[in-house]
Amino acid sequence: MAKKSDRRRPLVVSQRHGSWPFQTGRVIASLLRRGLTMEQATTVAKDVRARVAQLDRVESAALVAHIASALVAGGHGHLAKDGRVAPGPSDPLQVVVAGRAEPFPRHILLRDAVAVGVDVARAGALVDSVHARLMLIAQVVPEQLVREQFELALGAEGPEAVRRYRLIETIRASQVPVVVFLGGASGTGKSTLALELGFRLGIRRTLSTDMVRETMRAVLAPAIVPGLHDHSFGGLRDPDGMLDPRGRVIAGFLQQAAQVRVGVRAVVGRAVQEGTHLLVEGTHLLPPFSEFVPAGTKVACAGMVLAAPSSEHHRQRFPDRPGTRDSAAALNGFDAIRIVHDHVLHLAEETDSLVLVAPDRAVAPLYAMDLLARAIVG
Repeated sequence: MAKKSDRRRPLVVSQRHGSWPFQTGRVIASLLRRGLTMEQATTVAKDVRARVAQLDRVESAALVAHIASALVAGGHGHLAKDGRVAPGPSDPLQVVVAGRAEPFPRHILLRDAVAVGVDVARAGALVDSVHARLMLIAQVVPEQLVREQFELALGAEGPEAVRRYRLIETIRASQVPVVVFLGGASGTGKSTLALELGFRLGIRRTLSTDMVRETMRAVLAPAIVPGLHDHSFGGLRDPDGMLDPRGRVIAGFLQQAAQVRVGVRAVVGRAVQEGTHLLVEGTHLLPPFSEFVPAGTKVACAGMVLAAPSSEHHRQRFPDRPGTRDSAAALNGFDAIRIVHDHVLHLAEETDSLVLVAPDRAVAPLYAMDLLARAIVG
């Protein structure tokens, strides 16, 4: 049982929102949303906690005043009228976003620099150079100028870094949902790549076709759709012996892919209705990927098929997969997985779909961003 804290916590009282015990974490979260770093927010929140520790209750307006005072005392700026943290003496540079002055977005630019492939150590120096250039221009600059100067600095890292940054900016500014599809046989790295791409591209919602299949299994009994309850490489049951082993694998895979496509199209349609960017990965995604987007919807769609560099490289992927995956079944059915792998590549060739072969997992996200930049940005 957790030990109870002896620290006094005053009651915060608000006329609009009621009352609640003071929480340091709540102040930290508020400061993070206002632009402070985690270290700065934690320092300020602890100062505020010390200021109110001896009080039984504190009005919300008074709490805001304590926060403002702690910000100034810590040299982190001051609270502007809109509730955001305005730059203090330590950083006079302000950026105008939607008509409102905000602190220089150092943390966002650092994230973007790393996302496009800049080494972490160089990323800090690159962002510092952007800050210095802007300070030579003015102390209050428009957001567009920050992006232009950042892109100019990225030019020293090569045209690929600039192209990847333009992809990120295009997705951020897109007026229509962007849907990215990652297909390929089991063990080609789709799930790992999806997590990386989601972070780098700022796409918060991801979908695995395995999860769609699992949901469909919950409502459709094996007696109704037996193929849906098998592995994607399990093969079609052929009691009449009309198909050879390769034919059974392909027929079973295509049957399951067609069944799962129904659920994927429904989720994509919902994301489009909500105007939400979406990244979908899974073995069941067969090119052309435009077939997964409901007709008549406005959406920017791009996708690729992942391929293993070699059969041996492909086989080595399975023992490393997370424990929730059935690696033993995959290794036992590896020959069937390779049949699926080659068939998906055959479909990609027939439809002129993009194919990504990345032997090194570290560079796979960058290679994928290059392909997507060509497809989405041009």
